[in-house]
Amino acid sequence: MNDDELDHLIRRTYSPPEFSPSFQREVWARVSVAQGGSRAAGGRRWMEAFFPVLGRPATALAAVLVMLLLGVGLGKLTVPQPDPVELRSAYLTSIHPLMAAHHDDRK
Repeated sequence: MNDDELDHLIRRTYSPPEFSPSFQREVWARVSVAQGGSRAAGGRRWMEAFFPVLGRPATALAAVLVMLLLGVGLGKLTVPQPDPVELRSAYLTSIHPLMAAHHDDRK
């Protein structure tokens, strides 16, 4: 069988599918319903609502200030405060080891 005969047979046996006029609309309706309940769609809707608001200068400045305050606050909470006596002793030891020993004897 040559290519021409094969092409003729394929054209004769192939019948294009018949779709209803509303087929494409129904498919996209199903796709949107399937995506509407997903987590990704919820996140996408949230971002589409949030980012235009964040694009305003006043809102952006407020967001930056909130992030800075949160960072400073969490830094203060999570970093232990050093003992001033230990800091003084470490300083004295670093500049003069004998002075630190003399200071410890006076306590």
